Amino acid sequence: MYMEKVIHFTLNSLFLECMCTRNKDGTKNLVLHGAQLFKRIKRRIINEDISIILNFLKDKPKIKHLYLPYNSITSEGFREIVQFLEENENILTLNIMNNDIDERGIRSLARLRNTMKLTSLRINGNPIGAKGGKYLGFLLLHNNSLRSLDVSQSDQTIESLVYLTAVLQYENNTLEKLNLSRVLGQWYYTLLSDHVAQKLSKMFSTNTSLKEVHLEKLFLTDHDIEILVYGLMYNNTLEVLNLSCNQIGDYGIECLSEYLGKGPPLKKLMIHHNHIGNTGARMPRNKATEETDKLTRIAIVNSDKCKPKRCRQECKKSCPVVRMGKLCIEVTPNDKIAVISEELCIGCGICVKKCPFEAITIINLPSNLEKDTTHRYSQNSFKLHRLPIPRPGEVLGLVGTNGIGKSTALKILAGKQKPNLGRYVSPPDWSEILNHFRGSELQNYFTKILEDDLKALIKPQYVDQIPRAVKGTVQQLLDKKDERDNQSEICDLLDLQQIRDRSIEDLSGGELQRFACAMVCIQAGDIFMFDEPSSYLDVKQRLKAAITIRSLIQPDKFIIVVEHDLSVLDYLSDFICCLYGVPGAYGVVTMPFSVREGINIFLDGFVPTENLRFRDESLVFKVAESATEEEVKRMNHYEYPSMTKTMGQFKLTVNQGQFTDSEILVLLGENGTGKTTFIRMLAGNLPADEGSDELPHLNISYKPQKISPKSTGIVRQLLHEKIRDAYVHPQFITDVMKPLKIDDIMDQEVQNLSGGELQRVAMALCLGKPADVYLIDEPSAYLDSEQRLVAAKVIKRFILHAKKTGFVVEHDFIMATYLADRVIVFEGIPSIDTTANTPQSLLAGMNRFLELLGITFRRDPNNFRPRINKNNSVKDVEQKRAGQYFFLED
Repeated sequence: MYMEKVIHFTLNSLFLECMCTRNKDGTKNLVLHGAQLFKRIKRRIINEDISIILNFLKDKPKIKHLYLPYNSITSEGFREIVQFLEENENILTLNIMNNDIDERGIRSLARLRNTMKLTSLRINGNPIGAKGGKYLGFLLLHNNSLRSLDVSQSDQTIESLVYLTAVLQYENNTLEKLNLSRVLGQWYYTLLSDHVAQKLSKMFSTNTSLKEVHLEKLFLTDHDIEILVYGLMYNNTLEVLNLSCNQIGDYGIECLSEYLGKGPPLKKLMIHHNHIGNTGARMPRNKATEETDKLTRIAIVNSDKCKPKRCRQECKKSCPVVRMGKLCIEVTPNDKIAVISEELCIGCGICVKKCPFEAITIINLPSNLEKDTTHRYSQNSFKLHRLPIPRPGEVLGLVGTNGIGKSTALKILAGKQKPNLGRYVSPPDWSEILNHFRGSELQNYFTKILEDDLKALIKPQYVDQIPRAVKGTVQQLLDKKDERDNQSEICDLLDLQQIRDRSIEDLSGGELQRFACAMVCIQAGDIFMFDEPSSYLDVKQRLKAAITIRSLIQPDKFIIVVEHDLSVLDYLSDFICCLYGVPGAYGVVTMPFSVREGINIFLDGFVPTENLRFRDESLVFKVAESATEEEVKRMNHYEYPSMTKTMGQFKLTVNQGQFTDSEILVLLGENGTGKTTFIRMLAGNLPADEGSDELPHLNISYKPQKISPKSTGIVRQLLHEKIRDAYVHPQFITDVMKPLKIDDIMDQEVQNLSGGELQRVAMALCLGKPADVYLIDEPSAYLDSEQRLVAAKVIKRFILHAKKTGFVVEHDFIMATYLADRVIVFEGIPSIDTTANTPQSLLAGMNRFLELLGITFRRDPNNFRPRINKNNSVKDVEQKRAGQYFFLED
């Protein structure tokens, strides 16, 4: 019988030379793959071959990579390799997977912890056991050269895995690639997968070097992925994650999608061979690819509220990211303000709750805005996204709450503020800015600004500050700026002819407003900007101001108006840009809309083009029920006598009237008809020529029209000085302080408050003073549409609950109709001879007042907002014929 002769092949240098491959960098690999060797020489590498291989390597310094997988090497042979590595530093990669090496071989390797130069080690598929795993952990604890480690399928236990992950969690920060696939014995998977997930999660949360991790065949469930994702949220280095061949379902994929939505550095996620259904399959595409760009977190630190010297730096001490050793919040007791890294912040919100001064705000931006950042003043400060786009020959209206960036946008469009595109540390030059706006109308606009082809004129927001800046008479100041030879026409439109000889210091709020508008209209410019042109003006003057502004329209002129009186904005504008966001934190400018659509979008709080809701509730303007219809027991009835007052050429006649407690009387009349004079006479600040002796002796609290802050301290000190008892009373806090959001500005300096903030503080001071009668002059000045409704509700509720009387001068029809129980109509020739009529009911008084002005109002059918009828329109003629100038209800 024929017998096959078995040849025992002995390794030699020639054979080993043939098994070498060359790399592009000139180095070589010695590849002795057991399966391939068996095909060629009918055997695998054994311990006896190791000495021959190592002798060959001694003379071959170019061989850097040694591959010995799928052979029959035991711990004895591996010890020889370890001894060679100790004496020779040429070998950088060692692949000895699927051999027969146990814990003894790994123990010998661990002894080289300080001298081993290997950068890659594959020890997977060897029965190294739990002790071998601990020895590997000990090696990682002290060695800084190893970059890649594969210990999959190496029969570990929970104890050894805890040790290995703990080293990577706290000590080793050089390993970049780790393979832990099927690292445990079979019975561990189903029993302890959540424990494995917890240890891996902790490792991910603090490790700062791992870039690639393989976690296949660990039987990870949805709950385990939820635990794992918690740690991944804190990781900023991982680029490749392999979770294939586990038991992940749709919920696990949802957790991973949320993680991807945070915009991590992860470039590759492998999740094949899991239990993913149709729902889960859609999620990574929707959330990972879309939300990664959409969610941008910003941190705002209020410089007025942040006081590191007066706190224990609770924000820094409580921050979980800081606890992991990363500088997410940097602050010391000697700093002026805390600095928060938006890149490291995870949005947990702990610092927001821990800050004793409520100085921190963490906000997730709701849409893809990072690419659209227009301007940011500094780190942790206000951020403006996008810009309104003005069009020549049309009036652009801007509507939005206070502190949302309207004034910032005006400064940028006027060329007075260079947009930094969010790069406040190294601002871009104009070429980059123009490139950023490439393809939009703003590119040509800014190009003209740069070439000085466009001259911008701005009507300031705070007209009551004008007397501080300029001196002289109205005529003198107008003559200095009359560049268009249209002074006479503008003065006629704005009713300035009668006050031309008066000094600026003697003008009322409305007269200052008209003067400021006139100063802009008579100058030669290309961009005309009006910041709240209707403040202090009555309804008739607001219409005239709107007509005056529209008279500036020319094919090559830009006109931009910021306005909170929505009926005037509706009458004035050709198109609207809404601004939404978080006041003082960030603002976003929408695309242009038609006038009616734009205002209704702002009121509704929903932008359909962006599918975004920026306010929880829609603003609806409904007339309040009259207080007479409520069951209000009026205890006190007062009368004021007929009075007269002459001031120079101006004479005011007051007809006798009466009022009760729990009642609000709204004073309606054109500016200059003596409403403020009447209030001052009631308050006793201005003695009447006749009739003042019969005035009822009542305690008066007065909020003046012009608010000039004299206090040099903070708001808290001012409230403590003026209304010490009221501002800490629970009922006053609930009814007044919280709705007016006084807490937000408590620690700000009074001198630094904006107009709207000053108005809210003045209102709180007025209502906090114990009195019988509250005289409130123009409470809506500088407040936005939302704040006006809140202020009206605060005044109404306070007067009714406290059983006091309120006299309110108000030109905003929304507030006036909401507040009024009865109205006092002022008529006559403004600034010359006027009369204050006896108080009338709301409907009769409003109709009388509008009849004097020749104006009719209608209401929008959707949200009931008041809209001015155009003169001689069908609706205007119809209402005038019926004598219904004002509708209480539609």
